[in-house]
Formats: sequence, C-alpha cells, structure tokens
Amino acid sequence: MSLRTERLKEIREQQGLSQIELARLCGLGTNQINRYENGTTEPSATYLAKIGRTLNVTVDYLLGLVDDPRGYIGDTLSAEERQLLDAFKAGDGITVIDITWKRLHKLGKTPS
Repeated sequence: MSLRTERLKEIREQQGLSQIELARLCGLGTNQINRYENGTTEPSATYLAKIGRTLNVTVDYLLGLVDDPRGYIGDTLSAEERQLLDAFKAGDGITVIDITWKRLHKLGKTPS
C-alpha cells in the first residue's frame, strides 16, 4: 500500500504549508516531504502518522483507502452528529447548545 502523493501535496497546499514547513512540524529533514510527494521514497508508519496528525487527516486518507480526509468517522455519524462535531470544533457554542438542547428535549430530559 503506497502513499497517495497527490493527496499529500494537495492537503499540504490547502493548509498553506511549504514542504519545508511540513517537514519541520513533523520532525523530518527539509527535503523529505519533497521525496514523499515525488514518490521517490515512502514514509515509515511513524512519520505517516505524524504527517496525518499535523495535517489533520487520517492515514487511511493519505493511503487512498477512504475519500474523506477525516476517514471513516464521516461515514458513521448522522447529519446532526456531524453538525454538532463541526460546531464544537469551530468554537460555535450557540450551535452546540442548541443541538444539545433539542436532543435533550426529544428525549424528554429538559428542565421544566
């Protein structure tokens, strides 16, 4: 199973990182990301995981096993759960409280 080099390059560029910046953030040599993106070498599992964490994508996405950069979690959450998670990550407390309140109300667990 090989790294999908185009995905690595695309996600790195979307996040505004140079190859050198990403390498530094992952504790790699300055030319290593270039080697990965050109397919001349494959990252070890350790560095693949570091790259994924740094870019906030799953290793499964970088390997081409899933098409959602967030991995399988995107397939298992309901629309409401995804909205709640996205609002939480964005720091949108109003939406988080609103969704939670509505869910509690449906369950009959809201205060009178």
